[in-house]
Amino acid sequence: MISHAMAQQIVKAELAAQGVRYAWVITQEADWDSDKDVMPVRRLPDDEVIEGLSGATAEELAKARTGQRFRLVDDDKQVCGVGTMWASDFPDDWTQSAACWAPMDDYGRGGYGATVLEYVRDDRWMVL
Repeated sequence: MISHAMAQQIVKAELAAQGVRYAWVITQEADWDSDKDVMPVRRLPDDEVIEGLSGATAEELAKARTGQRFRLVDDDKQVCGVGTMWASDFPDDWTQSAACWAPMDDYGRGGYGATVLEYVRDDRWMVL
């Protein structure tokens, strides 16, 4: 049995071997409000935006900022983070990319405890 971290490294190596490049940015995230017992999503200030993959170039991150939307959701169906993504193998539809799970694998599970990755199709959120 291999660890999740080891599985992530295997996937990243496979993507690199295929020449697939990708980048994603998270521009909104949930902010727990204990007074109201809710988690409203707030826009992050520019200096707090979360960017991934750590090896992404400035050009790739710029493409990600104008890319297709995604959101990360936890088991309680709470939106944890919202962002955009770009992938070189399917630049107009990252959901078809070999890197489609990247926001979840790179940050969503560990950073938020997210269990679901959703994307927008025809103005509706769809589970990947």
